[in-house]
Amino acid sequence: MKTLIIDGRRWFSLAEATQYVSLSDKTLMKYVRSGVIYGTRKGGKWLIDRTSLDTWLEEDKIKLLNLINRKRGVR
Repeated sequence: MKTLIIDGRRWFSLAEATQYVSLSDKTLMKYVRSGVIYGTRKGGKWLIDRTSLDTWLEEDKIKLLNLINRKRGVR
């Protein structure tokens, strides 16, 4: 998987981003359109910001761990 760098930002194509986060392109685009993950169109193709993906993945892990701990009664 290659990372394109433009203006100091690391970008994935839509196909690379979906593979990176194991989501369908339709689901990933829902997150992009809602502003949860940053993406932009360049030359008619979507580019997805890798840092935005990494941040979303990390936040998602934290939410999942908090949910698991609540169910177990861990504080």
